[in-house]
Amino acid sequence: MIELLKAAEIMLINNGLEDIGDRINCLRGIFYGAIWSLDYQLEKSDNRIRGFTYFTTFSIKQDARKLLKCSDCCKGNLFEALFNSSEVIDSNFKVTDLGHLLIGLDARRSFISKNVNLPLGGTGLENVTWIGDIGGGAGTLAFQRVTNPNIRAKKVVFDSQHDYGCSVNIEGDIAGYIVGINDKEVKSISNPTSNMVYIYKGVEKFFSKTDWTNRVNYFLWMIGADLNPSTGELHNRASLLNSITDSVEGFAEIYIAIRALDKSKDKATLIKSFGYISSCAREVSEIFLDALLDLRTHPNSYKFRAVNDPEPTVVDNTTIENGIKKANDIIKKVEKLLK
Repeated sequence: MIELLKAAEIMLINNGLEDIGDRINCLRGIFYGAIWSLDYQLEKSDNRIRGFTYFTTFSIKQDARKLLKCSDCCKGNLFEALFNSSEVIDSNFKVTDLGHLLIGLDARRSFISKNVNLPLGGTGLENVTWIGDIGGGAGTLAFQRVTNPNIRAKKVVFDSQHDYGCSVNIEGDIAGYIVGINDKEVKSISNPTSNMVYIYKGVEKFFSKTDWTNRVNYFLWMIGADLNPSTGELHNRASLLNSITDSVEGFAEIYIAIRALDKSKDKATLIKSFGYISSCAREVSEIFLDALLDLRTHPNSYKFRAVNDPEPTVVDNTTIENGIKKANDIIKKVEKLLK
């Protein structure tokens, strides 16, 4: 991955993208936010493109398909090489998702994306990384609970090989926060372009012993944990879990609303799933936080994975009915946000 990124950056610089922020944005477009992106090829959703633009505050400015070629007759294709290398597995314990890493870097360039809590979900940065992953998983879980109330959060959200809260996604999200970190302010989410000259150099540093070993501590601090790194004691577990749950619930609503707007799933089931979102968000958030706290104790021994498997929450009819009543308002709210 590092060699591919290095070759891509050299090519982009040769083709005029000397600014590292422009290179981050261009490379992110291989995976998210453009009609040529991997995400669009899988989802065919214009609403998702608008969502990535809204959350990061950046649209894709340059077409990587054109800029990652030395000339029109160049036989090499760095675009295709990166497009087909989104999931990077260095070993059983060291994995990452390049697309998640790059969109995290792009969002961190924006003060608004890093700092402003949105009407639904968390900040823009959170929504395009970890909140988007586990929030989308919570939305899918709620959708499935409509017809199968006993399906488990761990199975749907965390046991997948490629989706939602799977290992490679969450490790990519963490990398999106840590690559280009300010070593003097490791608890702060910094603009990566202030701390590195080349993307590939920042990624190389992230995989070094110090950043990799400390990645979970850094990430936990950045998402609001009052954590003692020596003892592992989390002093604000209740408030942190509540904050995560609120953001996950909000993003799950966005996720289901976009599915309804895209007409990609059964509308009646999507509407009814709003009644299950709150309980699903709580289960998913608890699994996520416990997994992070476990991973920080053995950061070099295994990758992110769920370590508990709570019983599915029993949801009463009143809660389901209340969720159904607010569904159309949320869908209209999301539609307005994405215009």
